[in-house]
Amino acid sequence: MRRIELSQLVKMDWRARHLLRVVTLSAIVGILAGLSARLIAYLLALGTSHIVDRFPQGQAYEIGAFSWMRLLIPAVGGLLCGLVLYKLLKLSPRQGTESVIHAFHHEKSVMPLHVSLVKGLAAVGVIACGGSVGPEGPVAALGGGIGSTFGRRFGLSARSTREYLIAGCAGGVGAIFQCPLGGALFAATLMYRQPEFESKSLLKALICSVIAYAVFIAFREEGERLLHNANELSLHSPGDLIWFFMLGLACAAATAILWASLRITEAVRIRSSIPLWIWPAIGGLAVGAIACAVPQIMDWHYHLVQSAMDGQVADIRLFELDQPQWIHWIILFTGVVIAKCIATGITVGSANAGGLLGPSLFIGGMTGASLGALLKILFGDLISDELYASLIPIGMAGFLSASMRSPLASIVMVLEMTGSYELIVPSMLACVTAYIFGQSFGLNNEQLRSSTESPAHSAEPVLDLLEAIRIDEVMDDPLEHIAVPTTPWPEIIRRLGSMPYPILYVVRDRRILGQIRVSELQADDSDPFFREMIIAEDVMTALDTRLSPSMPLLEASRRFAVAHASILPVVDERSVDRIVGVLNRAQIHRVLRDRLAGARDLAMREEGALRALEGEDHLFHLAQGMSSGVSLKIREIPVPDDVAGTSLRDSGFRAKYALEVLGIRSADGSQRIPADPTCVLNRTDLLIVIPHSSDAPASP
Repeated sequence: MRRIELSQLVKMDWRARHLLRVVTLSAIVGILAGLSARLIAYLLALGTSHIVDRFPQGQAYEIGAFSWMRLLIPAVGGLLCGLVLYKLLKLSPRQGTESVIHAFHHEKSVMPLHVSLVKGLAAVGVIACGGSVGPEGPVAALGGGIGSTFGRRFGLSARSTREYLIAGCAGGVGAIFQCPLGGALFAATLMYRQPEFESKSLLKALICSVIAYAVFIAFREEGERLLHNANELSLHSPGDLIWFFMLGLACAAATAILWASLRITEAVRIRSSIPLWIWPAIGGLAVGAIACAVPQIMDWHYHLVQSAMDGQVADIRLFELDQPQWIHWIILFTGVVIAKCIATGITVGSANAGGLLGPSLFIGGMTGASLGALLKILFGDLISDELYASLIPIGMAGFLSASMRSPLASIVMVLEMTGSYELIVPSMLACVTAYIFGQSFGLNNEQLRSSTESPAHSAEPVLDLLEAIRIDEVMDDPLEHIAVPTTPWPEIIRRLGSMPYPILYVVRDRRILGQIRVSELQADDSDPFFREMIIAEDVMTALDTRLSPSMPLLEASRRFAVAHASILPVVDERSVDRIVGVLNRAQIHRVLRDRLAGARDLAMREEGALRALEGEDHLFHLAQGMSSGVSLKIREIPVPDDVAGTSLRDSGFRAKYALEVLGIRSADGSQRIPADPTCVLNRTDLLIVIPHSSDAPASP
C-alpha cells in the first residue's frame, strides 16, 4: 500500500479535507458518547442491584405490596437529586431531551458538559431508588453536551456546533438503546413536532451513532436485545393490520394519560411556593405510594413486558387460559399502564432527573399486552398467540411515536432494539396512527412546529446560498495584484496607491512568495538613495491565509473574518503556492445581494399572491426617500370629488391637500406605483398618500 505523506494531505481538495475533519470529529464525539453511555449503564446496574432490585417488582397478578422501604426509598433518591441539582448547583429542571432541544433552538447549541454529566449521575440515583424515569434522556443530553463542547473548543460556527450537538445526542441514544440507525434518526428528528429532518446533521449523526454503539458493545461479547424472541414474529395476514390500527389508537390514548399526569404535576409545582429542591422528594414519595399498590412500575428491566410477550407470567401460561380468565390479565396490564403513566408524569413533572424514553417503551409494551388480552376475550382463536405477542413490540414503537412525535425514528429504533424486522409493515401503520392522533400530547415542550419557527434557522437561506456558490465561480483574475520579486519601491508605492484594495502578491513563476500590504510597509523615507534600492522581495511578508477554488463562499467569509482582510488570494488545490485568482469581500456581498434579489423576483413570478407585497415594498422605499428621515404613515384615501375625472398634475392635488401621492390603486386591485401624474383619476380609485408637510390640511 502506498504511503500517504503529509504534503499530500495538504494538497487534498478542500472538500476532501472538510470531509476528513467531519469524519474525525464525529468519530471522536462517538467514542466519548459511547464511553459515557457505558459509564451510565454500569453505574445504573450497580446502583439498582443494591437498591431497587431488592424489591420484587410484581411479575405476577399482584396488587398491593406495602413496605416502608418501597414507600420511602424513591423519596430519598428524589431528595438527594433536589439537593444536588437545585439547592447546590441551581440548575434548570429540564429533562434530558428537552435540554438538547432548548440548546439547539435558543442557546446556539451551548450545552455545558458538566451540567449534562451531573444530571446523568443524578438520574442514576433516582432510577436506582425506584423513580419512574429512564437513563436514556440524560445519556442523550450527555452525548449532546460532548458534541457541543467539541464544536466550541474547535472554534466551529454555531451552525456546525448544532450539527455536532445532534451527532452527540444520536451517539448517546444509539449506544444506550443499541440502535445506531434509530439513534441517528431520532436525534435528527427530535427538534420538531412535525416529521422533519435536520438533514445537514444526518451524516455526522450516523457516524457518531455507529462509533458510539461499537464502543458500547465492546464491553460485552454481543449486543443484547430489549426483547428476546421478537425476531421470530411476523405478519401472516393483511387482515391483521386492523388490530395494529387499533393499537395505534390505544397508544395515542395512553400518551394522553402520561401527558396529563406530567402537565398537571408541572402546573402544581410551578404555582406552588414550595422550594424547587424539595419537589423531587415529594414526587418520589408519591411514586413510592403508587409502587406499594402497583409494584410493577419499578420494573425498569422490562421483565413484565418480556413475560407478557412470552405468554407466561408468574408460572401461568397465558396462552392456555380460558377466555374468561384473560380478564384478570386485562386488569393487570391496563392497571400497570395507567399507574406507570401517572408515576412517570409525577417523577418527571416534580423535576427529578431522568428521561422519558425508557418509561415510554415500557408503557407502549404494556399497552400492546393490554389490547392483546382484550382481543383474546372478544375474538378468541381469531387472535393467534403470535399476533398477540406482536402487539407488544409494536406497542413500544407506537407509544414512542406519539410521545416523542417521531414516527420514522420510532419504527427503526424498536425494530433494531427487538430484532422484529418482519413487523415493519404493522409498525408503520401503528406508528403513523399513534402520531396522527397523539401528536398533540407530545411530551417535549421545547419542540417547535417546524424549522421555519426555529431561531437556529433564521439565517438558513443566506447561509445555504453562500454554501452553494464556489469561489471559482466569482473570483477575479489576479494579474492586477501580482508583482515580481524585483519590482522597485517606487513602482510598489504607485501601484498600491491606485488600487481599491491595496495589496500585492509577490509571485515568481505563478508561485506566491509573499505579500505586500500598505499597513505593513516599513521603509526609511529619510534617504532617497536607499529607498531606490528597495525591491518587493525586501518588504514582503509571509502569506497567512489562502482560499481554494472549490471552497464555498460561506467558508471564504469565515476566512475573511479571521484574517481581518479585504482581499485574499485563491490558490491551486494541487499546488498550494500557485495563485489562480483573488477574491474580495465586496464580491461576496454583491453575489449575495444579486442572488437574493433574483430569488425574490422568482418568487414574485411563481406566486401571484406575492405581487401585492411587491407593491408594498415599492411604497416603503418611496416613503423612505421622501420622508427625509421622518417616519411618516402611509394612508389610503378615496379620490376627492373635485379631483375625479382629472389627472394629478392638472388638479393640483399636491398643493391643494399637502399630500404626496405614492400610488394609485384601482377598484380591480391593480396598482400603479409610483403614481402616474398624467393618469385620469376615477371615483372608484384609491390614492396611496403620505403628508407632504407638517401643516397638511385634513384628509379629503
